[in-house]
Amino acid sequence: PFLEIDLSNLDEQLIEQLKKYAKHSLDLDNLYDDASRLKYTKEIMQVADKEFSNPSGEFVRFFAQKVYKKKLTQKAIDQFTSITKDSLDQFLSDKINERLKSAMQPKPAVAPNEDVLSVTPTQEISPKNDGIVTTEDEWEGYYFVKAMLHDIVDPSKIVMRDAKSYCAILFDDNNRKPLCRLYFDGKQKYVALFDNNDRQETKVPIENIADLFKLKDRIRSVANSYLSAQ
Repeated sequence: PFLEIDLSNLDEQLIEQLKKYAKHSLDLDNLYDDASRLKYTKEIMQVADKEFSNPSGEFVRFFAQKVYKKKLTQKAIDQFTSITKDSLDQFLSDKINERLKSAMQPKPAVAPNEDVLSVTPTQEISPKNDGIVTTEDEWEGYYFVKAMLHDIVDPSKIVMRDAKSYCAILFDDNNRKPLCRLYFDGKQKYVALFDNNDRQETKVPIENIADLFKLKDRIRSVANSYLSAQ
């Protein structure tokens, strides 16, 4: 199929696309063009996702040839496979930060039942903050979540609250509506999700910040559940 819609996890962009196929506005020529475009767009995105997660030799060779002047032996290809994957992860991370940091400033918030701290990126930490420091990784994770939800949630409704043990990202500045929690202080990073029926957190280990995108559908489903309950 060229268009799939999950009623339990609605995507506003797909809804707008679906409106074009209503009986009163249906144009068969445009429908064919849209179907072809959506089909190939979906397939290219699947290829890109696969290559970003596990770069093929051909994909690695394309980039390596741009920067490596020597003969590309199998040993060199093996080396550039890791370099290519790390570079793409960093590229995505940098681009998202570049676009969001200048436009989004989280508003301060204090949780009623936990010692927390909300700060802006330029705010200095004073002794009375009890050692709560919002790290660059936590800011980056916060911006990632905003980016993956920008089309369904007003960015101003996504608020970060930092605590000693984790960094919470909340819907509508409500401590009872967590979108996820970032456990980034230890050597192993975890993202806690709340997409189960009882809203209990489920910790998922990640290797780097870009791995948040692998959890996009689960975080969006939580956001959609809060939106549908309004």
